[in-house]
Amino acid sequence: MKKKMIRRCHNCPDKILNKDTVALNLKLLGRDLTDFYCLDCMAESLEVTVQDLLDTLSAHREACVGMAANMIGVQKRIIVFDNA
Repeated sequence: MKKKMIRRCHNCPDKILNKDTVALNLKLLGRDLTDFYCLDCMAESLEVTVQDLLDTLSAHREACVGMAANMIGVQKRIIVFDNA
């Protein structure tokens, strides 16, 4: 049986990250990532709100397999994927 790895936010280590947040870290920040971040810390670094990310994912869930940062009003080179 595979052992479950517990990931914590690099900036606020009291926060344990769920699998969706870990996956989002890997998608946004790269597969070779060693420091993971909670949604609040990721949103801050991308200069958006957590709600901006969640709202945009929800709005495009049915018609879009991914979204670009400019869809949330930010000129950054990121792509967010929803693997649900």
